[in-house]
Amino acid sequence: MKPLTLMKHNILFSIMLLFALTGLAQPKVLSHRGFYTNPRTDENSLEALKQAQELHKSMGLAACEFDVHKTADGELIIYHNHEIKKGLHCQRNKWSDIQKYTLPYGNKIPTLKEWFAQAKKTPDFKIALEMKTHATPEKETEVVHD
Repeated sequence: MKPLTLMKHNILFSIMLLFALTGLAQPKVLSHRGFYTNPRTDENSLEALKQAQELHKSMGLAACEFDVHKTADGELIIYHNHEIKKGLHCQRNKWSDIQKYTLPYGNKIPTLKEWFAQAKKTPDFKIALEMKTHATPEKETEVVHD
């Protein structure tokens, strides 16, 4: 090949490679606390996860973020804030008290086991666990090991 033709070939190859790599580096969209804009859905509920899974199937939603707390009796639960309502706290109350509470749109607070069971129904859909802060570093380490 002539030097000028070789240079054109290398430039064309570089441009094509750049376009290919740019396509791979596209940002991914993930849902925050599930997808809960529907009136019957509460954030971090199983219904919010199901709706995020539907968006994954229909529109390519890449992942779903959710929040985890450990109750006073050791249950791992999905909820964003530390306090559920006045007098009911994710980490200071027992699961037997928390599971009685109904969220504003009629959903229940799920356990991590329930969340994982639902998440397994779409194995190619990513989930991103956010462990909420706990009272001590030792407690946080305990949550990680659970």
